[in-house]
Amino acid sequence: MDTSANNGNGIQKFFKEHGANVMTGVIIIITLLVLFDILGVNFDPIRNTHIQKVVTVEKFTDASDEADALNTKNPSAICESGYSLDEKDKICRNLIKKNCVLTDCCGWLVEKDKDGVCVGGNVNGPTYHENEDNKEIILTEWIHRSAATSS
Repeated sequence: MDTSANNGNGIQKFFKEHGANVMTGVIIIITLLVLFDILGVNFDPIRNTHIQKVVTVEKFTDASDEADALNTKNPSAICESGYSLDEKDKICRNLIKKNCVLTDCCGWLVEKDKDGVCVGGNVNGPTYHENEDNKEIILTEWIHRSAATSS
């Protein structure tokens, strides 16, 4: 007796009896998948990406802090580290005013109609004379460790 002929007849018999039900199930599944895609249904778990708190940490504080005595002895360590002018300017922009005026290569720039910002520079003024908008800086005040000027 040939078993392969029986297996073929069994599958054919199954699909003759249940083929309509199988096709209905397949069509329902495909329809649901298409609907989920069209409606944008997403089964990924929801993740909380909200930032709870932003903390800024700086390397040095004022001279009254004994724990930071190394930095107050040489607050211009970033100036002597071999950074390019552009790199120093970027580092200076991350400092608050109190720490900015402790360095030799940074200064507090107050531009007309804007808040002050720490930028790279020296006693003579800022390193760059254009702001982020590529427009000439209208200097209102320049505070540097060695001197302070106002316009």
